[in-house]
Amino acid sequence: DVDGNFKMSIANTSAHFIGIGGIGMSALAELFHSMGAKVSGSDQNEGKQTEHLRAKGIEVLIGHSPDHIHEDLNVVVYSSAIKPNNPEYSRAKELSIPIIQRAHSNPSLKQRCPVSGKQPTSPL
Repeated sequence: DVDGNFKMSIANTSAHFIGIGGIGMSALAELFHSMGAKVSGSDQNEGKQTEHLRAKGIEVLIGHSPDHIHEDLNVVVYSSAIKPNNPEYSRAKELSIPIIQRAHSNPSLKQRCPVSGKQPTSPL
């Protein structure tokens, strides 16, 4: 169970996930979405995870573009595969939007959502 304070901190947040097609990132994006966050994301390729997220109502864009990053985002989360020269990462930095690497996300979030691509994600 996700406690009320944690859920309130995610609700009404606008988050963009760079590399949303990976198993860990897609699970985290789906968790944010289920808790009331406005979620978008991008990936280089279509896949089962991107199709699944779209079916849940999450905006998934293919390809990386600075146009995917806008000032009303509260946070940008990126996968370990994303490099600092990624155009979305660079745009978020330029706009001073908080940028978090999924692997270094909040410890309380990692306790509630321990996804590394190795654990089953069905509880999420």
